[in-house]
Amino acid sequence: KIHLTRTDAKELLQFRLGLGEVMEGLELGLETMRMGEVAQISVLLASAHSSGGHIDLSWCQVQGCFVFEVELLHFTRCFELLEDGSLLKRILVHAQDRRRPATGQECVVNYKLRPVMDSAKLVDHQEMVYVVGEACSSVSVCTELFEAAVLSMRCGESASFERRAEEAFSGKIPNGLANDTLILLEIELLEILETTDISFERNGSVMKKSLHCRDFWDKCQDAGRCT
Repeated sequence: KIHLTRTDAKELLQFRLGLGEVMEGLELGLETMRMGEVAQISVLLASAHSSGGHIDLSWCQVQGCFVFEVELLHFTRCFELLEDGSLLKRILVHAQDRRRPATGQECVVNYKLRPVMDSAKLVDHQEMVYVVGEACSSVSVCTELFEAAVLSMRCGESASFERRAEEAFSGKIPNGLANDTLILLEIELLEILETTDISFERNGSVMKKSLHCRDFWDKCQDAGRCT
């Protein structure tokens, strides 16, 4: 949310860093801010006009500098998961749990699939059990893409992933989509179903499968009273 000194902004300003969508000085200031922080950022007038961006500066006739009052409401981190940069990840909801799934583990996920520029969903699966690394008939995109996405996540995290249709579907592109259509895959990693041998002898005589857990929850210690 950005307030100009002339008047309050009427709507939220959303943009991507590094693409010249706002003036350079404002972008530099935002790169130093934390989520929820409110700051004043001063930008020299000459620099502001030359940088361009989404903010209309035509009304300003004064000399000197702009003073912006900026509140950073939210930002989304982006990561390139593959070396060739063809799979871009954005974290939508951060997880407190530090656990990540491993190959062969069962996970419970929600996932949606749609073109980036179209709100119409191609796929919408809720609470699907997925074994990491195994082919799954309910997963419409290629196994390697889905596996790389899930392995990058923490339990409780939500994230989106972008890739071209040609690469996302391994050549089996749904009707009506061009090869270069950007596909958005949204995944929510609900649970990691960990199975553990908890017997004293570690001989498999007592096994535990965790159905709902977070690693920051307290454990029941010896002589503790459990409910």
